[in-house]
Order: sequence, then C-alpha cells, then structure tokens
Amino acid sequence: MTRTLLTAIFLTLFSQTAWAKNVYYCNGSHFTEFKGGKLENYKPENFKFSVDQKRLIFGAKGFFDELELKIVNWSNKDSWQASNDVTIVTFNEGQFVSAISGSDLKGVIGILIAADCDEF
Repeated sequence: MTRTLLTAIFLTLFSQTAWAKNVYYCNGSHFTEFKGGKLENYKPENFKFSVDQKRLIFGAKGFFDELELKIVNWSNKDSWQASNDVTIVTFNEGQFVSAISGSDLKGVIGILIAADCDEF
C-alpha cells in the first residue's frame, strides 16, 4: 500500500500537464504588401491553424502553408503571440494579425495579414 501511494505521489509531482491543441478557422479580412516602395492589396485568404502553449501551426495550402511558429507570450488560448525571425502573430479574442518584414533585391518588404477567427 505504501509503495503504491508513493508511486502515485511521485508520478503526480513529476508528470507534465498535457495541453490540448486548439484549432481555429479564420476568415481573412486584409492582405496588404509593401514592396518596392508601393502598397498592394490582395484578396484575403481563409486559413486554419492549431495552437498550444508552445507553438502555432498553420494548415496546408495558402500563404502560411504549414508554417510553424514558436509561442513567445501566452496568456490563455484566446490571447497569445507567436514569432520567428521575420514573422510575428498576435491573437486576441478571435482577432488575428500577422506582420512580416524582410528584404529582397528590390528592397524592403512588409506584409500585413488580418483575419477574424472562430474556434473549431
């Protein structure tokens, strides 16, 4: 009995909580690119992603095509930020905004994507 109780306590103390992924479907509202000194608006895309406390993973196809980003600020499943070297995503209460910056041979590039999202 004592051995079983000690084993249960040990497993409880040293086990990690499993965080379920939350899946969202997003309706794009804005897709704007700044390139070569000009602003260009594109047709917004719809997309899906899953998120947990460690990472954001986009679905296949579309602009974000299976992109994976690290969560850098997690308040809860409805309020967080994720990023990599060129992309930052902010999500709050169903509102999604992604800002991307970089450069190519023609100069700097900036992309802003916004969407309204609902949990699946």
